[in-house]
Amino acid sequence: MGENGEKGEFVPASDDLPRQGALRKLRLWNLAVGCVLLLEGVLMLLLSSDFKLPVTTNYLSGTTTMGMRHTVLRTVTELRVGPMVALFLLLSGLALLLLTLPRVNGWYSRNLERGANYGRWMEYSVTASLMIVVIAMLSGISLKNVIVRMANR
Repeated sequence: MGENGEKGEFVPASDDLPRQGALRKLRLWNLAVGCVLLLEGVLMLLLSSDFKLPVTTNYLSGTTTMGMRHTVLRTVTELRVGPMVALFLLLSGLALLLLTLPRVNGWYSRNLERGANYGRWMEYSVTASLMIVVIAMLSGISLKNVIVRMANR
């Protein structure tokens, strides 16, 4: 395994030359794919429609009918789907570009050498959460539906 070079860059030992080449290629791929994702995100923002989905909340009203409370459905806001998908692309692209910066790439490469990909895990913790929300909204899943189904197991 190599040591830290100046500016936090990863400098492999001479016996790590094949890995050094692979890490250099990975850095170039991260740079290229990051740029493509940023371009896609910008295009998504520019070309997306005004399609919106409601964000709703349910609560029990204070009024009762025959001893039972009514559920009140309230739309809190509406979110445009196009910008949410664009945000996913922009965040993914930004994360890949960050991994190519000298100090960050040194940290990223050292962790890859140890078999850990923390950079990707951090990015996925944000982007995957965003995509789950978008997919749930598109398919009509709501918190109420999830809780009811879990309770009926």
